[in-house]
Formats: sequence, C-alpha cells, structure tokens
Amino acid sequence: MHACFIFYPILSISISLSFLLYGGRLFFMLRCFPIESKGYRKKLHEVGFVTAIYVHLLSYKMLSGKY
Repeated sequence: MHACFIFYPILSISISLSFLLYGGRLFFMLRCFPIESKGYRKKLHEVGFVTAIYVHLLSYKMLSGKY
C-alpha cells in the first residue's frame, strides 16, 4: 500500500477542518460588530462563502479519493 493513499486523505481533512475552524471564527467575530456599511456586509458574506466552498471541496476530495 502506498503512503499517498493514507497521507493525502489525512492532509485534506486536516486542511478542511482548519478552514472550518479559522474561517468560522472569523465569520462569527465579524458578526459581533454592528453592521454599518454595505461593504461590511459584503465582506461578511464573502468570508462565509469562501470558507464553505473550501471546506466542501476539500471534504469532497477526501471522501471521493480523487488524488
């Protein structure tokens, strides 16, 4: 058995969890501040959107085994 069959799924899930942890923390930290401008709302949605996409893509890659 090759090491890449174990290494890449573990790497993908750890990166996915890191994005979820730090992106989620940033999203909730930004939500604590009052919404004053349209740019602020846009940035808040952007952070949530990018975090969700990266977690989804890395999780899909890990679960499907496409390396």
